[in-house]
Amino acid sequence: MDPQRDALRISLYYAIFSLLWILSSDYILSLIAQPQALVRLSIIKGSLFIILTSLFLFAVLRLYLRSLSDKEESLRISEKKFRSLFMELPVGVVLMDADGRILESNLRKVGGTKTPAS
Repeated sequence: MDPQRDALRISLYYAIFSLLWILSSDYILSLIAQPQALVRLSIIKGSLFIILTSLFLFAVLRLYLRSLSDKEESLRISEKKFRSLFMELPVGVVLMDADGRILESNLRKVGGTKTPAS
């Protein structure tokens, strides 16, 4: 999931839909509307556009956020499995960053009791 690419894709869908709506609805109005009714129909057309694009954005964002939520849940499950395995290893393990700082360590058995890994 690339947030920048996803945002661009959603924006492009919106732009394409908006352009098609404006061009096609203006053309249809020019064919069927009398000049005195054109303003009223344009207001209705604009209101309908707002409603439809709001529904479109709701649907797209709902799908996107559901996908994000599913991935976060999968990550939580994976983290829980890793943590469980990490803490139950029969040997001491130390996780360090590139500068040698200790990020995390498990507990190891020493003489039958658990003590922090050094």
